[in-house]
Amino acid sequence: MMEGPWCYLVYLYGVFVDALSVCDGPVKLHASELNRDQYLGRWFFIAAASSSPSSLATFTGIDSTLFRMTQSDSLERLQLQAAIRLKTGQCVPKSWVYLLKEQNADLGTEGRPHMRTELFSAKCPDSIIVQEKDQDYQRILLYSRVLYPAEDCIEDFKDKAYCLNMDEFLLIPRTQSRYLWMPWNFSIFDSSTALFEVLVNSKKPNIEGSDSKQHGNRREPRSTQKEPSFTMSN
Repeated sequence: MMEGPWCYLVYLYGVFVDALSVCDGPVKLHASELNRDQYLGRWFFIAAASSSPSSLATFTGIDSTLFRMTQSDSLERLQLQAAIRLKTGQCVPKSWVYLLKEQNADLGTEGRPHMRTELFSAKCPDSIIVQEKDQDYQRILLYSRVLYPAEDCIEDFKDKAYCLNMDEFLLIPRTQSRYLWMPWNFSIFDSSTALFEVLVNSKKPNIEGSDSKQHGNRREPRSTQKEPSFTMSN
């Protein structure tokens, strides 16, 4: 006799809870319409999120990363260079070219025809959210102009990730970030790649750990890739 009213009350409760927990997903930015000067320059890698641990595995060996975005001679090409400090203490140089065509909402990546990069607004004005999509992964990344953004900026990123059904979260430690401020790390962005190679250990580091590592209250995913690369575009 009570099943009907009870089910109805449960239904109303569910509607009430849903009304209180409106999901505020990220707002997409149209890449070709952005003020480029606003997004050129230095960025720090803060956090990443995905729906699968494997999509974040390539980042588990990273301690801190400094990016610099510059405009190339062609308006359709953006140069991204990075100094990546591993947890082992080694520094790895990387570079990519983003392809930006008129009327395109997304960024392409040179040499990666299936790669698509989308830009989203973040809560904090000195931050941006980047979504990377390829054939075998999809993830969002948080970048900031400051090395240690406010905690509510990171919480907002988590909330937006949750709205995208991405509940795997990785916070980049940044415990060795002081090394990213060394003068030679900045000079390489205005010098040849060869100079950068001289300044870092020429032996390719092994960043893959055989076991998962504890990160805060979440276990970091075990890496399965044999030769990871680092990115705003992996």
